[in-house]
Amino acid sequence: MTPIDNVRETHKSSEGLIVKIQRYSIHDGPGIRTTVFLKGCPLRCHWCGSPETYHGYPEIGFYEDRCIAECSECITACPTGALTMSGASIQIDRIKCDNCGDCAKICPSEALTTIGYYITSDKLMDEIRRDIPFYDTSGGGVTLSGGEPLKQYPFTKEIAQRCQEEGISVALDTCGYARKEEVEDISRYVDLVLFDLKHMDSAIHYEYTGVHNDRILENAAIISEKNIPMIIRFPLIPGVNDSRKNLEALAKYVKTLDSVKELNILPYHSLGIFKYRILGKVCRLHGIEMPTKSYLQEVRGFLESYGLNVSIVT
Repeated sequence: MTPIDNVRETHKSSEGLIVKIQRYSIHDGPGIRTTVFLKGCPLRCHWCGSPETYHGYPEIGFYEDRCIAECSECITACPTGALTMSGASIQIDRIKCDNCGDCAKICPSEALTTIGYYITSDKLMDEIRRDIPFYDTSGGGVTLSGGEPLKQYPFTKEIAQRCQEEGISVALDTCGYARKEEVEDISRYVDLVLFDLKHMDSAIHYEYTGVHNDRILENAAIISEKNIPMIIRFPLIPGVNDSRKNLEALAKYVKTLDSVKELNILPYHSLGIFKYRILGKVCRLHGIEMPTKSYLQEVRGFLESYGLNVSIVT
């Protein structure tokens, strides 16, 4: 068996946990892309619009408006007694619930659903290959996103490597909080890195995300040193990271990263708040207003004054 055959044999046994595959994406890198959202993230950003990607296991979501209360089949099916009737709907005891999925399997209205599913690398590659004509005509490719794709490092690396072998462009969308060795290794298989920078003050970064930013900044520097093209993504959260002090620190740091092609401002929005209710979670950021168009242009102009190529992504 040749070395490449051995690699492909290893590929076949890999399995990863994803939330969804989004086709025809145009905001996760150049051209038309297939974005794979992997489940699991080391950060807990207060403004996160994707709480379904937090945990590295499938979870039960509950859409109350779909519930046919008189059915009660889910209560019978639940092996842990986590489901009870409460008024005209069911109640989930999230402590008792082990996310086995039995209730979702039997729910006739799909009020209960399992969020996150396992997929083999072979199956995922089959899904990716379906969109090759779009990559070829638009200069697109695959974006591995999350959550944090490096939380499932072996699986992410394998998909990136297999795409490279087949001539499919790969972008990595990362928060940067990963082991240095993994960042160095994965850089061999990606053509572009979409890198989040959330706050330049480590203590404030910890307050709003649960981790300090030292490792993140070090990994951004590693990617730049390897000359991997980068797009910095900056989630603009009014009252959290939009002070002139932080914007100036951000601009000055990004200027030290030679491989950065542009900086994307991602304006805060509240579109994902409903997901917290579906998952029985609590959103920790309240009362934040979406930045106005004029304010976004003001921030953009300030960052551009440092010689950066800045765009607003909505």
